[in-house]
Order: sequence, then C-alpha cells, then structure tokens
Amino acid sequence: MLKLSQRLKKYWLILGDCIDQRKQFIFQCENEEEADELKKLTWTLVFKINDRWKVELDDLELRAVPPRFFQSKSN
Repeated sequence: MLKLSQRLKKYWLILGDCIDQRKQFIFQCENEEEADELKKLTWTLVFKINDRWKVELDDLELRAVPPRFFQSKSN
C-alpha cells in the first residue's frame, strides 16, 4: 500500500496527463473515503461550462471521460 502522499502524486500525474491529452482517466482507489474525496476533486478539476466531463465512481474505480465533441466558443 502506497503512502497517501505517493498516491496523491500518482493521481495528479495520471489526471494531469489525461486532461492535457483529453483521454479517459481511470484511478483505482483504496477505500470508500478516498474514492468519495477524489471523485469530488476530479469533478472540480475537469468541469468547465462548455466542456463537461463525465465523472463516475464504480465501486472503488474512479473514471473521468471527456466529451466526445469539442464545443467551440462563439465570438
């Protein structure tokens, strides 16, 4: 079992890459408390008005999926 600080570092590295590359994020949580907290954190990090990612928790597996189509802003 990794220390909390190591797990958070791993979480940030994986999520950051997924956001930059607009690909699905998957993270295996260790317990329900961690899963609930990371789900909330993930949602706040990927949520934008015109770019809503789907964030879901399946048992202890956290997933964030970018929208299929990019919505461009109108000028």
